[in-house]
Amino acid sequence: MATSQSTKLEARSSILLAELVRLSGHEAALAVLLPIRDQHIGKLAEGFIAINWWGEVPEVIESEEQHIIDLLCEYDAALSEEASE
Repeated sequence: MATSQSTKLEARSSILLAELVRLSGHEAALAVLLPIRDQHIGKLAEGFIAINWWGEVPEVIESEEQHIIDLLCEYDAALSEEASE
């Protein structure tokens, strides 16, 4: 049963990563972040913010950028769950 749960967690992170890779074709900051994501695991959203807005969160974030931030947070959470298995 633990293997089944582990497989589901790995599938979740793979799905999230695939979506992030797809979006990186349209978002330069994400395209820069993904190849070095191992250096930012656990704080991928912060890495995206640092690259996209020089570390300062703007007052208004466009919905596409917020979607990317949410996906990065979900991806970090999925990786964290995988690591704890």
